[in-house]
Amino acid sequence: SYDFKCGGSLISPRYVLTAAHCLSNTLYLLKYNFKCFFSLNRISVRLGEHTLDNDEDCRVSPSGRRRCAPPVKDVSIEMQIKHPQYDKNKKINDIALLRLSESIPLNDRG
Repeated sequence: SYDFKCGGSLISPRYVLTAAHCLSNTLYLLKYNFKCFFSLNRISVRLGEHTLDNDEDCRVSPSGRRRCAPPVKDVSIEMQIKHPQYDKNKKINDIALLRLSESIPLNDRG
């Protein structure tokens, strides 16, 4: 299972901005508009995740109409780039980029 630990943002079709402390050997979950699962051997980003509590991301309108978000998309990470002066002990420059293995089309639907 995964634990919610970090936040991040898709800032371009190929890059996610996150905190450097998320890129350790421990397993983490990154969620804002998506989730990232970090481990030593496998890193991927889950795009389009809205609700952690259930598999489907659906809402029911007052009229009873059910609207669901499109399915999530898992994308592997090609490269991790921590700030060169990140210091986990002093907790400074705690920023990193994740380069995705493929481009993600951006839209205004969030």
